Amino acid sequence: RHLWFIALSNLLVNLDGPINNPQNYYIYKDDAGRFNPIPWDFNESFGGFKMHQTLGNLSTTQLQQFSPFANLTASAFPIISKILSNPTYRKMYVAHMKTILEENFANGLYETRALEIQGIIGDDVQADPNKFYSYNNFITNLYASVGGGPQAVIGITQLMDARVDYIQSLTEFQYAAPEIGNVAHSPAQVSPNSEVWFTAEVTNVNDVFLAYRYNTYGTFTKVAMFDDGSHEDGQAGDGVYGASVTVGSTDMQYYIYTENSNAVAFSPARAEYEFYSISITGELVINEFMADNESTITDQDGDYDDWIELYNNGSEDLNLTGYYLSDDAADPYQWIFPDTTIMAGGYLIIWADDDGDQEGLHANFKLSKSGETIVLSDNNMNLLDEVSFLQQKTDTTTGRFENGTGDFIEMLPTFGAENTDLLTGIGDYAAIENTGFTLEQNRPNPFSGSTNIVFQLEEGSEVVLNVHNIYGGVIQTLVSGYLPAGEYSYIFQAGNLPKSLYFYSLSVGGKVQVKKMVVQ
Repeated sequence: RHLWFIALSNLLVNLDGPINNPQNYYIYKDDAGRFNPIPWDFNESFGGFKMHQTLGNLSTTQLQQFSPFANLTASAFPIISKILSNPTYRKMYVAHMKTILEENFANGLYETRALEIQGIIGDDVQADPNKFYSYNNFITNLYASVGGGPQAVIGITQLMDARVDYIQSLTEFQYAAPEIGNVAHSPAQVSPNSEVWFTAEVTNVNDVFLAYRYNTYGTFTKVAMFDDGSHEDGQAGDGVYGASVTVGSTDMQYYIYTENSNAVAFSPARAEYEFYSISITGELVINEFMADNESTITDQDGDYDDWIELYNNGSEDLNLTGYYLSDDAADPYQWIFPDTTIMAGGYLIIWADDDGDQEGLHANFKLSKSGETIVLSDNNMNLLDEVSFLQQKTDTTTGRFENGTGDFIEMLPTFGAENTDLLTGIGDYAAIENTGFTLEQNRPNPFSGSTNIVFQLEEGSEVVLNVHNIYGGVIQTLVSGYLPAGEYSYIFQAGNLPKSLYFYSLSVGGKVQVKKMVVQ
């Protein structure tokens, strides 16, 4: 993570950060024992701040040709000097910078994106009475310097086009890296506690490694891969490398790392931020959970509590007496199941509300919407399933799709029913830019009885306005057909609908916007 952070900071000439300023460098130690960087002051990127610690204000050429290895031998910069002095880390750092450069700058993508952003915020910049630079400066500075003297700001493409040429001309950035292809694993369907073979075709390489882990927060373990004909790799010396791992009961994430004398390569190229995934599912799995329940499903006492859903993939009923559930990987036996059975192909809900006085299955812990780990173990304390999750959205769940066996995705709650991917269709609450229409928040909200839904069309189009329950099902279609440009208002009558969260979606010409509303 430091290598990616330093590579990005250096490439963007972010001099008000760790590559130039040794103060205010923040790190935190995570549960895996790693020290992680906390990025800050990226608003000074693209040479916006050009004061060098020893050289003073850098010229245009100095900014364009700022060394990727600046402060390599400076003891005041230990994150740089102690890491990049390691030959392997240095080659990894170069590989990461090349990935950022090739995916965003050498292909001109950054300029396209900058123009898009200018178009989005241009009117607001023009109307801002307190801006430090003129609107013309705002337009010009994408391509050329503005201002004069110490306050001059280099143009973004003026900096980066020349910087791309400079970095790509450096010897270390011209070395031929290994080439990786046809990454695969077998069998395709992986069972718990089984042996899995991994293969990859690699050329121009000295060493090949498989890196793997079993949860989002963990560290990757690296094992060597071989081209010797004895590791499910085909013939010896054919460029196919293989290795095996005996997996456990939880999903696996992995990538391929390769190295020769001068360069390294990853597959996927953005590892460890991106990786390949293997879904490992046994009979009993954690199938869905909600960590921030404000208005969806209530327990038998009418409380909006967090909940965890289990699913039985097997063909026989399972007695869960003495099984364990926890939200702490360091304490996996936090709550023990009472006499409970889950039917074959059936679902079981456990309320995570830390309320043992209520009837039913109420665990002695609550889920954290900011992220944590859920652990399921059998009555012999064997790990059956584990899922680590990050920040959760209100009234939205994370669940397996396909149901019972697939990867975890964000979805609308299905609560004791088959999981769907309906969030893709109606659960994206973020406003969609440049759609040609605007969907407003219903008023009143929350409501009982009726509410008003208003939207505007910039031009005539086919329009569908639907109201959905929390499972994505359509309750009522308020309008379906062609409407000319203009503002429209529709009344939705709640009638006898139960108190709950609902959605309404507006589809115009194939583009969809969605908002939430609550019947109280």
